[in-house]
Amino acid sequence: MALAKKSQEDAGTAEERELKKMERQDKLDKIKSSLTPEQIRTYRQHFELFDLNGDGVISARELRKVSRQMGYRLDDSQIEVITTSPLLRQDIIY
Repeated sequence: MALAKKSQEDAGTAEERELKKMERQDKLDKIKSSLTPEQIRTYRQHFELFDLNGDGVISARELRKVSRQMGYRLDDSQIEVITTSPLLRQDIIY
């Protein structure tokens, strides 16, 4: 019975994650529709400056490294805020 309960909890969690992903994609689609192709290219170029390994995600390590190269010294708490903020932490795929 514990396994069945755990499985139901996992399914609910997976469903919640999928719903949140769909909601984020809807928001992203709305934003994209309001941008010109040139603006999208510019955002993509800036994103790619930080995404050093090309995996579509800007990690804390990548953020720290590129920020330092640009002359910014972000401390660990600033990096954590940026990489964990629900407003900034989105699944963006280019």
